[in-house]
Amino acid sequence: MCYSLDIAKTVRGPRSAAPDAGWRILIYRSFASVVGICYHISAMYAIIETGGRQYWVIPGETVQVDKLQAKEGEEVVIKALWSASGDAGKSEQISAGKQPAAKVVAEVLRHLRSPKVVVFKRRPKKAYQKTIGHRQELTELRIKEIQLS
Repeated sequence: MCYSLDIAKTVRGPRSAAPDAGWRILIYRSFASVVGICYHISAMYAIIETGGRQYWVIPGETVQVDKLQAKEGEEVVIKALWSASGDAGKSEQISAGKQPAAKVVAEVLRHLRSPKVVVFKRRPKKAYQKTIGHRQELTELRIKEIQLS
């Protein structure tokens, strides 16, 4: 059993950058406990793919992606795999072999490196130990707009 409740602009969270954004709270009842799940609803969103990963973005949001070959302050255009607009109620999905129907325009804010991840390898009874560190290079993007065509 699921109850849905819309709350407009009363709760602030990491995705509250859009001026017309709201929150939807879903409450699931299971046996004697109630579990609440809260996720963001935006008027316009897109799903983009860069660096082999997919990201859900809305205008005004800041996203960290794998390093792009673009300078700071430069604009990049990324094709959208899926896009939706709450204004006209239209959504578009890209199938294989078609040109992208929507584009996402983003601004490069900065290049940075992620926190270090330490990998420790050890073989039992063999006196073998190896420690490796890794820091992924990232690019921080601010989503400026989503262009539906």
